[in-house]
Amino acid sequence: VTSRFDRSDLLSLLRKRVSGFQAGYRQNLALIGPPGIGKSALIRRFLSEEVRRESLLLPLYFEVGAEESAPEWVSRFARTVLYAVLQLRETESFPTHLAGLVETCAALVPRTAALAKRITALSESGRLDEAYDHLWELPHLLTQETGHRVLLALDEFHRLRGFSVKEPFRSLGRNIMVQPTTLYLLASSEPSAAHAILGEGLALLFGKFESVEVPPLASRACRNAIRQARPEEAVDPFDEYLLMDLAQGNPHRLNLLLEAWRGSLTDLLESLFIDPGSPLRHEFEQQLRLLPSLRNRIFCLQVLER
Repeated sequence: VTSRFDRSDLLSLLRKRVSGFQAGYRQNLALIGPPGIGKSALIRRFLSEEVRRESLLLPLYFEVGAEESAPEWVSRFARTVLYAVLQLRETESFPTHLAGLVETCAALVPRTAALAKRITALSESGRLDEAYDHLWELPHLLTQETGHRVLLALDEFHRLRGFSVKEPFRSLGRNIMVQPTTLYLLASSEPSAAHAILGEGLALLFGKFESVEVPPLASRACRNAIRQARPEEAVDPFDEYLLMDLAQGNPHRLNLLLEAWRGSLTDLLESLFIDPGSPLRHEFEQQLRLLPSLRNRIFCLQVLER
């Protein structure tokens, strides 16, 4: 699904930054755009299809959960780092809990495992600020002990500001400055918050981040995706125009439309206007509720939802 949309320009940029990073030049990236524009899918696609071919680059992907607490984040971050070590060593089976992972990794990456254990102890004893600060040291230790540079993708990074820790971006910014062996790829679906953080919370990193606004899909990319959804038949021009107009260049929305369009145009319209439980209807209802507050807004919504 994620590969049906042409994002060749952004993929080329990511390849260029990774290539430069491996050659000794680091330019961190921040991908910014509204929800559904395809940032997460692009990053995951790049990490799975491109980066894993590189023998000396270790990709780590994290999405900060909307309801995630700081202790949960600390634990998950540490676990993911240790999972990466075992996957790198092609270990067939390994524990799922942090204590077991620490014990298993102690012989492979003793300093990384020891720090993960210390971070856990600090968090469990209520010293959350210290645990959070030390967390960002793990990628650098990982490089020292494995020989692999790290590509750390931090999706919805603006949510870190909601954690119950002091200055959540201070320790992150400091470690980014002193860790040249880690390339940071940030992403956010809240442009105003992301720009404020990059300009204030991570102000010490001025010039260290390239901020890229992720645009809607080009008409050509939408048209190609629509035609690829039915490669064995000619697409009716009316169907094509309707799908493109409804999607408005939003990959998530276009994907929902293409899924509903597997049958006929009638099936798609039923999914959009009649079936109250369809993901497609839910998506467009959410968009309706984002409309400006006008005097006749409620009346319009009631008509559209019938």
